[in-house]
Amino acid sequence: EVKFFGVCLPSERFHSLNHVSMTGWHRVNEKYHQERKEGLPFGILLFTLSGKGTLTVGESTFFAEAGTVAVIPPHISHRYAGEKDSEWEFFWLHIQGTHAFDALSDITLEGDFLFDIGVKHICALFAPFKDATETGVEREIADSAAVGDILSILLKAAVSKTVGDDEKTVVQEMAAFLSANESGDFSLDELVEKFHYSKEYIIRLFKRTAGVSPYQYYLSVRLGRACDMLKKNEHSIAEIAEKSGY
Repeated sequence: EVKFFGVCLPSERFHSLNHVSMTGWHRVNEKYHQERKEGLPFGILLFTLSGKGTLTVGESTFFAEAGTVAVIPPHISHRYAGEKDSEWEFFWLHIQGTHAFDALSDITLEGDFLFDIGVKHICALFAPFKDATETGVEREIADSAAVGDILSILLKAAVSKTVGDDEKTVVQEMAAFLSANESGDFSLDELVEKFHYSKEYIIRLFKRTAGVSPYQYYLSVRLGRACDMLKKNEHSIAEIAEKSGY
């Protein structure tokens, strides 16, 4: 099922506004899918009301469930589809404009494309598009303000995302593994194999928790080992370089 809501096409009068090029509602099953390998020239927001869908944005894959908003920036490959034995119901919004594109870039800066804001919040945010009565310039300005509200909330959600205790524990275990194997070559594949997470997730999780990438942490461990050996003055510089992997 699909419903399209009326939009006001961008005029040439206002260049600073956020523009809505298309908006509507879907209820789909497992046969539904959209794939755009080159992305689109506008941003997409998918507001899940019920059920579940699978999304891939760039190299990140995740589930969109009730209460979440998926953010797809312009010109990035993406795919989304319904799930087996589940009806996926969602609003969608296609947005344009310099300010909107800048906001989408800021929102997804850390590599997160999915934000949980709750179904009630979604319905309230989408009401201005679904129940709009304005036309012409007034509608264009109202749409821009409504998009601005959504982007502000998503930006706050992106900034306030915190790392849970379970994730901190995982990073501590990864750090311990890197420390124990610091004399060998760095391999992100080994972390993937041992901890069963994707490369992208491991890098994102490490940066969010430790403030550095796994490779940067690995280098700091090796450098620390070299400094300790230098302080003890028990080996030549050549031996220290060899033992610490330099």
